[in-house]
Amino acid sequence: MRKGNHFYGRTGIVIAVLLLLITVILPSNIQAQTLDTHDAYIYPINGGTPRWQAFTTHDEMLKACQIPEGILSTMSTSGLVETVLNYPLYEDWLAYDSPQQGFEAIESQFNGLSELMQRTDAGSELLSQYQDTKVLDIKDSINVVTKNDPFSVANIELILIQDKILSELTQTQMNSLVNAARIKYQAKQQSAVYGQFNLEITSNLIEQTSQRSHSSREYNSYVYTPHGTAVSVIVDRTEMSQSEKNADIAWVQTYYPNAMIVSGPTNKYNCHSYAWYYQSSSNIDWMNDPSAYWTDGSYTQIYNYYSDGTKMRYVNGAHSAIVSTYYRGPYTPPYDYYTTISKWGALCLVRHWASYCPYNSSPIYYYH
Repeated sequence: MRKGNHFYGRTGIVIAVLLLLITVILPSNIQAQTLDTHDAYIYPINGGTPRWQAFTTHDEMLKACQIPEGILSTMSTSGLVETVLNYPLYEDWLAYDSPQQGFEAIESQFNGLSELMQRTDAGSELLSQYQDTKVLDIKDSINVVTKNDPFSVANIELILIQDKILSELTQTQMNSLVNAARIKYQAKQQSAVYGQFNLEITSNLIEQTSQRSHSSREYNSYVYTPHGTAVSVIVDRTEMSQSEKNADIAWVQTYYPNAMIVSGPTNKYNCHSYAWYYQSSSNIDWMNDPSAYWTDGSYTQIYNYYSDGTKMRYVNGAHSAIVSTYYRGPYTPPYDYYTTISKWGALCLVRHWASYCPYNSSPIYYYH
């Protein structure tokens, strides 16, 4: 009996220890596995790295940032939202004539955003992310790689304002979105980081969700082609704050390191106005449709022998540029033998290779 008691006593101790391990160690492992639901994609190459700096075309950047289909299809929507907001080229939208045009370009180029727009729960996840995203103060450090910059809130607002996203929200969620946008708007107003350009993005979201009126100082006017055809322009567009401009400069330097900034960001003029109308940083006319410059015969399309000052029209009219430095070479068209200068939407005036910019560069049409 003493031997048996000794055996069961030792067995009891072993069982007690095992039970302790089960009740203490195992739950912590289960808890760790339960909390480890973060499945946002980590981009293998990002701005500021030697591999990114080695890129010479926008197409190379786009290919490096696509999400493998096997990962994309199984990613949670919350992880996908974070993946999209961390997309290295997301703020390419600032280089287009309007935020909406920029958004549509990115959606067509990036499989992560196109996938997000198909998710029926994208709106609720975006709303949650929007409510948690901080409006910056002038004392906050800005980092365009980590997306802690003046456009981090606007980046979410640009997706939330899409009709497909808004249509998926319940009335309760819509009310929450309006309230969150109003809070963001007031916080932006009180922060020296944000300018009127950024405020209008939030205001447009409020308008879309609450049907409140929105006023703008900008007005329509006209400039004229060399042959006298009137071309509509927008004058006195709202400007960005200095903090927003500084972030834009840092973004261009980070994600397009092989381009040279000629002049800083401004929302006053765009690529078409600069290329076809007035080549000055004091330009105040924003032009959305420059087609009259070639349809009325003011400029004629050419197919070779480009020279400094040759006008360039990118496919679908998404961008305009000017040949700025030409080197005659054996290839036609001589992409490797000239640089261009163009205004990237509200971003900087930039000197760059024709295919090293946020736009589709195939084909390009040339005019004298």
